[in-house]
Amino acid sequence: MNEPPPRAGVWQPMLNAAYAAVRQSAPNLWLVLDGGEEGNLEGTTQLNGFGNDPNVLFSFHYYRAWQFTHQGLAGMAAQYLTDVPYPTRARPIQESIEATAATIARASLAPSQKRQAEAAARDALESYRASSFDRAAIKRDFDTVARWARDHPVPMERVILGEFGAMNNEQRGLATRQAERRRWFSDVREEAEAHGFAWAAWVHSGSIGFSLVKRAGSPELDPGIAKVLGFE
Repeated sequence: MNEPPPRAGVWQPMLNAAYAAVRQSAPNLWLVLDGGEEGNLEGTTQLNGFGNDPNVLFSFHYYRAWQFTHQGLAGMAAQYLTDVPYPTRARPIQESIEATAATIARASLAPSQKRQAEAAARDALESYRASSFDRAAIKRDFDTVARWARDHPVPMERVILGEFGAMNNEQRGLATRQAERRRWFSDVREEAEAHGFAWAAWVHSGSIGFSLVKRAGSPELDPGIAKVLGFE
């Protein structure tokens, strides 16, 4: 099941039952297991069991920090966030606050809704600035996964960074600085490989702005993204 939403304590017995049912019929089938909490690293690193099964892979998804990766995604907390920097301290956060305010001003919202959206956006951006999110933070997150793998024990080659990605708002008429987006992809991919994790980037095309292609409708990967993913 992709990105199972239950909390870890609820998901574990459900996964145990599913695993047992599958193994009755297919004892050697390769299985990819996600943790609860939508498959994030906190969910995966609370999984117990399965480590002695050599035909099990463990997956976690990585979209941190969400203020950067999900900026501009409709229906999400980051919907109106615009021009968010990576790393956090790459540029003054005031630039993002002002760009976000302009995005909200153009939105089809009532005045009271705009005020609420601005307040929520400012809180999100200030929290992001305070986090000082950068490659060192990514390394610490992946260190957590590696410690879990060693403790269970799970060989690193059986750990998969099953998804990572960031919105490409250039295709949506909003600002995402492409050099910063490429740097985020590079940092995540290189840290995954340094920790011995396989990885898969989200997503080739489509998917509401996360695409890796050169332009909408094109099958060709964006050259800058292809380079930082190690394809050139």
